Amino acid sequence: MNEATTSDRSTLDTGAPVRSLTPAGWTAIVVSAFTCLALCAYQLSLPAALAGVHSYTGGGYDDGVHLATALRLTSFTLPYRDYVFLHPPGIAVLLWPLGVIGRIVGEQDALVLGRLLMTVISVANVVLVGVLLRRRGAAAMFVGGMFLALWPLAADATRTIMLEPIMVLFVLLGAVVLFPEGRFAHGNRVVLAGLLFGVALSVKMLVVLPLAAVGAVALVKWRQRLLPLVSGVALGFAAISLPFFALATGRFVDQVLVSQLSRHPSGSFAKPAGERLAMLVGLSTRPSATQVSVAIVLTGVVAAVVAFAWSVQRRRLTDLDWFVLLATVTSSAAMFRAPDLFEHYLYLPATFIALLLGTTIALLVDLVPRRVGSEGVHARWIASAVIVVVVAALAVPLFRHDQGVSRMFVAGADDPSAWARSFIPEGACAVSDVSTILIVADRFQTDDPDCPVPVDPFGMWLAQPERKSPHQSKTTSPELLATWRDYLDRSEYVVMSIDLTNFFPWPPDQQQWFAENFRKVGTRGRVVLYERITDE
Repeated sequence: MNEATTSDRSTLDTGAPVRSLTPAGWTAIVVSAFTCLALCAYQLSLPAALAGVHSYTGGGYDDGVHLATALRLTSFTLPYRDYVFLHPPGIAVLLWPLGVIGRIVGEQDALVLGRLLMTVISVANVVLVGVLLRRRGAAAMFVGGMFLALWPLAADATRTIMLEPIMVLFVLLGAVVLFPEGRFAHGNRVVLAGLLFGVALSVKMLVVLPLAAVGAVALVKWRQRLLPLVSGVALGFAAISLPFFALATGRFVDQVLVSQLSRHPSGSFAKPAGERLAMLVGLSTRPSATQVSVAIVLTGVVAAVVAFAWSVQRRRLTDLDWFVLLATVTSSAAMFRAPDLFEHYLYLPATFIALLLGTTIALLVDLVPRRVGSEGVHARWIASAVIVVVVAALAVPLFRHDQGVSRMFVAGADDPSAWARSFIPEGACAVSDVSTILIVADRFQTDDPDCPVPVDPFGMWLAQPERKSPHQSKTTSPELLATWRDYLDRSEYVVMSIDLTNFFPWPPDQQQWFAENFRKVGTRGRVVLYERITDE
């Protein structure tokens, strides 16, 4: 299943192009892609997973924020200038077509299309991992693709509109362009690859980690490589971000850079190193002490095998291989430095681990003699076939396990659309601590120019000088308090995922004012809906 002929081996040794995929290579890509598709489809087939709020306790929050930025952009309400947004504006620009659909057809329909789009992107990422490993043979492609498709915690990133799969898509596209056949490209191709990396950077700043890795590889020939690469990155990032930066420079820097770099750890997501390692391996979202021990041993064994294979085969390593290794190290190390670790963060290092494992498998297979015995048995082909069989055998229980993980991530899914619509008239001004609630009810946008535009209530706390989450903050800044008083004062309806949510500031006078001006008109589980008291 690895390169099967003498001419194939010499092609790899000389670094000459290996352009065509063998039938075995196509099979590896198709099987891993359909595995990913099946898992994504299964998750979205669960109750309320396709069109509802995935959770009222955190898991259904981020996708509403991301789609809300695109919806707001259709009315020229801009992040940073008009509301707090803690990421670069790439997601708003890239999802703008969904925002238009939401404005014309319906916001819930846009959310459904967005989730289906994330399935397509997730499958594309698995395919691109295989494409990047194609010169290493079908066994490497199968191992890398199946690892990313079956990595258990991928479900948190791929189930809905999250930043990480989109970011990874452009990183992988950039790598495909930059490393044709494993070697660093030349000329305009380097600029194009940089542009794709720049678009990825405009989605999430975490892309600086693989950028640092590719920059290190480019340093060898900095004039021919680094300068055009940096030019492309700057062009890609600026093309999307510059207008927003120019209109609100101070807020852009504060929200995108300062707030993220200076935020404090918050509660249960500030995990110790051992638990972070177990999550990176994919053992659990809440690892036990035993799972931590298993993760340490497993990581040690894998690291030793990688070190052996790469040191023995160091003369056959290419620019792409070094990029994969460095990006794995930088992105994985960053997961231990993040103040909070959410499962979807790990999708980036998991992608590079998939590439690293695929490359390592190929290097090990190439240590096997090409033919053995008087009959000339193709030992290398047999070794590759054994690896494929083992991975395929492991895939069955892993698939079932991943189905359980998928159910866990959407266990709290609920579709409150009909309930919310029964209280909130079309075109009314409503605010919520979870934008997704209003989006699924088609009540996020309004034609009222005086209606406030809260998109990320949680992020508004992190943008304050304290840089603490609402769960940690013991004081409320006068600016934040005044902002929310203004928002509530201009609203007709208020929907909260839990009564008196701590995403809103509630000093005693604010609570009293709210009680005098709003009355509770509906509840759905823990979700409550308030209506402004009028004189009628």
